[in-house]
Amino acid sequence: MESIKSSYDFLISLLFSQERVVYNKEVQTVEGSFEPQGPSEEEIREQIKLELAQEEQLRQEILEAERQASTASVPEEIPELTDEERRALLQSTELAEFIEYSPKIVERAMSEKYDFMKDYTLGLDDDG
Repeated sequence: MESIKSSYDFLISLLFSQERVVYNKEVQTVEGSFEPQGPSEEEIREQIKLELAQEEQLRQEILEAERQASTASVPEEIPELTDEERRALLQSTELAEFIEYSPKIVERAMSEKYDFMKDYTLGLDDDG
């Protein structure tokens, strides 16, 4: 009878066997959970430094190109007017009109209370 009981227990243990889970006091983690997900702070800093250096170099190149363009466009020597050109300029009606009307415009602008140099549109909304 004892052998039947032990064989019966053996069959039940085979049929309903459960996996035994054994824990210890160590911390269990999934492998790779502590690996960095993206670039590190140092890599980000290096990337920012590189981008700033590239922007500064580009800005310097633009300034140098502008400087070269401005020096190339300005003639080194201003040509002198001949006596005939001076007489023609002084006798021109356009110069006489300019000399006659420009002080009047300046005087009128100075007597107005409206400030011509101030931008009054700064306080307005887009819709009017």
